[in-house]
Amino acid sequence: MTAFDGRGPGSSSHATAIRSNFRITVKEQSYRPRRGLICIHARDFCIIVAEDDDLLRYCTVHLLEKHVYRIIEARDGQEALDLVEKCNDEVHLLITNFEMPRLNGSELARRLREKHEKLVVLLISGADHGLAPSADFEVLPKPYNDAVLTHKVRELLRRGAGERPME
Repeated sequence: MTAFDGRGPGSSSHATAIRSNFRITVKEQSYRPRRGLICIHARDFCIIVAEDDDLLRYCTVHLLEKHVYRIIEARDGQEALDLVEKCNDEVHLLITNFEMPRLNGSELARRLREKHEKLVVLLISGADHGLAPSADFEVLPKPYNDAVLTHKVRELLRRGAGERPME
Protein backbone atom coordinates (compact mmCIF):
# COMPACT_ATOMS: atom_id res chain seq x y z
CA MET A 1 0.00 0.00 0.00
CA THR A 2 1.48 3.36 -0.97
CA ALA A 3 0.34 6.60 0.63
CA PHE A 4 1.51 9.83 -0.96
CA ASP A 5 2.18 12.83 1.25
CA GLY A 6 -0.23 15.06 -0.69
CA ARG A 7 2.45 17.07 -2.46
CA GLY A 8 1.89 15.08 -5.64
CA PRO A 9 4.30 13.98 -8.38
CA GLY A 10 7.68 15.61 -8.12
CA SER A 11 7.60 15.77 -4.33
CA SER A 12 10.74 14.74 -2.52
CA SER A 13 9.30 11.72 -0.75
CA HIS A 14 6.34 9.48 -0.20
CA ALA A 15 5.60 6.94 2.46
CA THR A 16 5.22 3.28 1.69
CA ALA A 17 3.30 1.32 4.29
CA ILE A 18 4.28 -2.31 4.58
CA ARG A 19 1.87 -4.63 6.35
CA SER A 20 3.37 -7.61 8.11
CA ASN A 21 1.78 -9.59 10.93
CA PHE A 22 -0.88 -6.89 11.32
CA ARG A 23 1.73 -4.21 12.08
CA ILE A 24 2.22 -1.35 9.70
CA THR A 25 5.65 0.19 9.38
CA VAL A 26 6.45 3.21 7.29
CA LYS A 27 9.64 3.87 5.40
CA GLU A 28 10.60 6.98 3.45
CA GLN A 29 11.63 6.75 -0.18
CA SER A 30 12.74 9.46 -2.53
CA TYR A 31 10.35 9.97 -5.42
CA ARG A 32 11.42 10.95 -8.90
CA PRO A 33 8.87 10.84 -11.70
CA ARG A 34 10.03 8.69 -14.60
CA ARG A 35 10.48 10.52 -17.88
CA GLY A 36 7.94 9.88 -20.59
CA LEU A 37 5.20 8.78 -18.20
CA ILE A 38 1.74 10.22 -18.46
CA CYS A 39 0.27 11.11 -15.08
CA ILE A 40 -3.34 10.02 -15.09
CA HIS A 41 -5.70 11.01 -12.31
CA ALA A 42 -8.97 9.10 -12.25
CA ARG A 43 -11.02 12.18 -11.34
CA ASP A 44 -10.06 13.69 -14.72
CA PHE A 45 -11.95 11.00 -16.62
CA CYS A 46 -15.64 10.52 -17.29
CA ILE A 47 -16.76 6.93 -17.96
CA ILE A 48 -20.16 5.81 -19.25
CA VAL A 49 -21.31 2.45 -17.92
CA ALA A 50 -24.22 1.10 -19.98
CA GLU A 51 -25.36 -2.30 -18.73
CA ASP A 52 -28.87 -3.79 -18.57
CA ASP A 53 -28.00 -6.26 -15.79
CA ASP A 54 -28.68 -4.30 -12.58
CA LEU A 55 -26.26 -6.25 -10.39
CA LEU A 56 -23.38 -6.14 -12.87
CA ARG A 57 -23.96 -2.41 -13.50
CA TYR A 58 -24.00 -1.72 -9.75
CA CYS A 59 -20.78 -3.67 -9.16
CA THR A 60 -19.00 -2.02 -12.10
CA VAL A 61 -20.05 1.48 -11.08
CA HIS A 62 -19.14 0.85 -7.44
CA LEU A 63 -15.68 -0.45 -8.41
CA LEU A 64 -14.95 2.53 -10.66
CA GLU A 65 -16.24 5.04 -8.11
CA LYS A 66 -13.83 3.55 -5.54
CA HIS A 67 -11.08 4.58 -7.97
CA VAL A 68 -12.59 8.11 -8.14
CA TYR A 69 -13.64 8.03 -11.80
CA ARG A 70 -16.61 10.20 -12.74
CA ILE A 71 -19.41 7.88 -13.87
CA ILE A 72 -22.50 8.19 -16.05
CA GLU A 73 -24.65 5.13 -15.32
CA ALA A 74 -27.29 3.87 -17.76
CA ARG A 75 -29.60 0.83 -17.99
CA ASP A 76 -29.40 0.64 -21.78
CA GLY A 77 -27.95 2.35 -24.82
CA GLN A 78 -30.78 4.83 -25.31
CA GLU A 79 -30.61 5.99 -21.69
CA ALA A 80 -26.84 6.43 -22.06
CA LEU A 81 -27.34 8.64 -25.13
CA ASP A 82 -29.97 10.72 -23.32
CA LEU A 83 -27.75 11.21 -20.26
CA VAL A 84 -24.69 12.19 -22.30
CA GLU A 85 -26.81 14.76 -24.18
CA LYS A 86 -27.65 16.41 -20.83
CA CYS A 87 -24.06 16.27 -19.57
CA ASN A 88 -21.47 18.90 -20.44
CA ASP A 89 -18.49 16.72 -19.50
CA GLU A 90 -16.09 15.32 -22.04
CA VAL A 91 -16.62 11.56 -22.18
CA HIS A 92 -13.47 9.42 -22.31
CA LEU A 93 -14.52 5.78 -22.05
CA LEU A 94 -17.66 3.79 -22.77
CA ILE A 95 -18.05 0.46 -20.99
CA THR A 96 -21.08 -1.22 -22.50
CA ASN A 97 -22.76 -4.55 -22.75
CA PHE A 98 -22.99 -5.71 -26.35
CA GLU A 99 -26.59 -6.93 -26.10
CA MET A 100 -29.04 -4.45 -24.52
CA PRO A 101 -32.65 -3.47 -25.05
CA ARG A 102 -33.56 -0.42 -27.15
CA LEU A 103 -30.00 0.21 -28.42
CA ASN A 104 -27.11 -2.28 -28.45
CA GLY A 105 -23.55 -1.51 -27.41
CA SER A 106 -21.99 -1.20 -30.86
CA GLU A 107 -24.70 1.19 -32.09
CA LEU A 108 -24.34 3.21 -28.88
CA ALA A 109 -20.60 3.47 -29.48
CA ARG A 110 -21.12 4.59 -33.08
CA ARG A 111 -23.57 7.33 -32.07
CA LEU A 112 -21.46 8.59 -29.18
CA ARG A 113 -18.37 8.78 -31.38
CA GLU A 114 -20.20 11.22 -33.66
CA LYS A 115 -19.81 13.83 -30.90
CA HIS A 116 -16.89 12.40 -28.92
CA GLU A 117 -14.32 11.41 -31.55
CA LYS A 118 -11.66 10.25 -29.08
CA LEU A 119 -14.06 8.04 -27.13
CA VAL A 120 -12.52 4.68 -26.23
CA VAL A 121 -14.93 1.73 -26.14
CA LEU A 122 -14.92 -1.46 -24.09
CA LEU A 123 -17.59 -3.93 -25.23
CA ILE A 124 -18.54 -6.54 -22.66
CA SER A 125 -20.29 -9.72 -23.75
CA GLY A 126 -21.25 -12.99 -22.15
CA ALA A 127 -22.11 -14.62 -25.46
CA ASP A 128 -19.84 -15.45 -28.37
CA HIS A 129 -20.77 -12.94 -31.07
CA GLY A 130 -17.51 -13.37 -32.93
CA LEU A 131 -16.35 -10.07 -31.44
CA ALA A 132 -12.65 -9.42 -31.67
CA PRO A 133 -10.73 -6.35 -30.52
CA SER A 134 -10.29 -3.78 -33.28
CA ALA A 135 -9.27 -0.17 -33.77
CA ASP A 136 -12.86 0.77 -32.89
CA PHE A 137 -13.26 -1.14 -29.62
CA GLU A 138 -11.80 -3.59 -27.12
CA VAL A 139 -13.69 -6.69 -25.98
CA LEU A 140 -13.93 -8.05 -22.43
CA PRO A 141 -15.67 -11.44 -22.14
CA LYS A 142 -17.90 -12.22 -19.17
CA PRO A 143 -17.21 -13.35 -16.55
CA TYR A 144 -14.33 -11.15 -15.43
CA ASN A 145 -13.02 -10.01 -12.07
CA ASP A 146 -12.38 -6.57 -10.57
CA ALA A 147 -8.64 -6.67 -11.23
CA VAL A 148 -9.11 -7.47 -14.92
CA LEU A 149 -11.66 -4.67 -15.37
CA THR A 150 -9.56 -2.13 -13.47
CA HIS A 151 -6.46 -3.00 -15.50
CA LYS A 152 -8.37 -2.77 -18.78
CA VAL A 153 -9.89 0.62 -17.84
CA ARG A 154 -6.46 2.07 -16.99
CA GLU A 155 -4.95 0.65 -20.18
CA LEU A 156 -7.70 2.11 -22.36
CA LEU A 157 -7.61 5.52 -20.68
CA ARG A 158 -3.84 5.70 -21.14
CA ARG A 159 -4.25 4.77 -24.79
CA GLY A 160 -6.94 7.39 -25.22
CA ALA A 161 -4.75 10.02 -23.52
CA GLY A 162 -2.00 9.35 -26.09
CA GLU A 163 1.00 11.60 -25.70
CA ARG A 164 -1.05 14.33 -24.06
CA PRO A 165 0.29 14.82 -20.50
CA MET A 166 -2.37 14.77 -17.80
CA GLU A 167 -2.12 16.78 -14.58
